[in-house]
Amino acid sequence: MSAQETPESGSEATDSPAQPSSSSSSASESSPSASQQSPESESAVTRSAGPGKLGLVLVALLALLALAVALYPWIAPDEEAGELQALVDASVEEIDQRVSERFSALAGRLDELDRVLTEVRSEQENLASRLGRAESESREISTSLERQADSLEALENEVGAQLQELWQQEGQQREADREFERRMRLLEAASLLRLGQERAELAADWPASRSAYERAEQLVRAVDDPRLGQVRRLLATELAALESVREPEWERWQVRLSQIADSARQWPIRNHEHAAESTVEPTSERGGWLGDIRAALGRLVTVSRRDELELPADAVDSLREQLQLRLVAAELALVRRNLVELGHQLRATFDLIDQWFDPDDADVRSATERLRELESIQAPRVPEGLGEALRALQSQLESA
Repeated sequence: MSAQETPESGSEATDSPAQPSSSSSSASESSPSASQQSPESESAVTRSAGPGKLGLVLVALLALLALAVALYPWIAPDEEAGELQALVDASVEEIDQRVSERFSALAGRLDELDRVLTEVRSEQENLASRLGRAESESREISTSLERQADSLEALENEVGAQLQELWQQEGQQREADREFERRMRLLEAASLLRLGQERAELAADWPASRSAYERAEQLVRAVDDPRLGQVRRLLATELAALESVREPEWERWQVRLSQIADSARQWPIRNHEHAAESTVEPTSERGGWLGDIRAALGRLVTVSRRDELELPADAVDSLREQLQLRLVAAELALVRRNLVELGHQLRATFDLIDQWFDPDDADVRSATERLRELESIQAPRVPEGLGEALRALQSQLESA
């Protein structure tokens, strides 16, 4: 009984090593699913359940079998030794088959890993090539950027130089514009001074002369130039001299002449004590169109009187008309500020009044006194030194 029980126990011991083999086979069957993962995870699984661990299990099983085979003849009968040997051989064949299958699977996985590693190496080579090209392109881009930076710096320098030159030209242009404006103002001031001097010396038009000098002084004052100090002083002196000129009251005398001409229409004619005959003769002086009118009237009108006889009405009207013409001519000479012509017309008027009009009449006497006052007026003299400012200004313009 003990001999029989011993083989059974030996068979159980022989069968027991198959269990790790099945577990290893199940692990090998589950490993393909793991091989579908990434190469890194696959290599990790291979390392964890690889040939090293399986080899240790097989060695342990073989050692147990060898021990069982060595000890069995000592503890089991001969008939059971053959069964045990057969069982051991079957187990060894099964283990060998399983090991072969496992090694085949591992070889396939190793081939797959080699293929994956080859692809990875190819990808790495491609990536290295792309990185090399990227580095080359980066170096080219860097070189291009450096060239562009140099070009931009050169362009900035050129633009800065051009801007500097433009600013200098603009400053020169502004200076030229200021000089041109200064010269134009001085030329205008010189023209005004010349005009004011002419109006004062030739026409005795003092208001116009003062206005021209005031405008010239404003223009010279607006020019910021210290070289014009002498011109300003001379101009101020001449303007003060023009303002000090006192003209006759021309407008008031024009009104008086108009009033005298209106009142002369009613002046009485002089009475003569003895017979006399007089002829109104035209004067020999030349007086333009007024002289022509006087000559025509002198040829047409002849006035004759006898003692205590009144003059005809047409003769009286002719005398008064001649007086009116003289007064109108005097008024025109007064408007034109022509004192020579004014004196000539006033003397002719006095002759008419003394010869034909009653000197005892109050209106005639008052008019005669006013006309004598008018005859005595004189035009103001031109101030001395007028024109010095103009000469100094012309000297400045010529020197500039």
